[in-house]
Amino acid sequence: MTKRLSTAQVDQLLAQLKLTRKTADILLIGDGSGQYSENPCGWAAAGIIVATGEFRPFFGAMSSGSNQVGEFMPYCQALSYYAIQRKKQQHLGVCRVHIATDAEYIRDIGQGKRKVCLSLELWNVFMAHFRRLGFGVHWHWLPRETLALNAWADKTSRDCRLLLEGFGKGVVGYEKKSLAKT
Repeated sequence: MTKRLSTAQVDQLLAQLKLTRKTADILLIGDGSGQYSENPCGWAAAGIIVATGEFRPFFGAMSSGSNQVGEFMPYCQALSYYAIQRKKQQHLGVCRVHIATDAEYIRDIGQGKRKVCLSLELWNVFMAHFRRLGFGVHWHWLPRETLALNAWADKTSRDCRLLLEGFGKGVVGYEKKSLAKT
């Protein structure tokens, strides 16, 4: 599922985020989709390794999770993947990751500016874990659909959530009070 972006495409993304090749190792451009914790949530992110242009999509969904969980998951999934790759390749030192989100409150949580959040404990564990693994994570906000990859992440996260919203409706017994055999 990987492909490569051209040097010009990577440089264009860096310029749009006001970054340079000297300040960024990985770009993550993502979004989440959800409502209330009893409903499904979905997520998607585009991961780009700046030095090589390697592009990898990350996406998924879960049967219950708030919008905050949906917004958190693309970065957790992507950084987990990159942590494994760094370990395999025995990379040492800090990996500078820049995350672009269209949710200002997510950027604020990531930057430590927001102290009240339903899933703040989850975020704190996430940030501490990836710091220990050598990731220096920097959060950026940009208006929705500023980048084509942000528009892709928005649509894909919603599509992933919607796939689960209809799940189970055709299962025999789903609408009944009890699914137990009698």
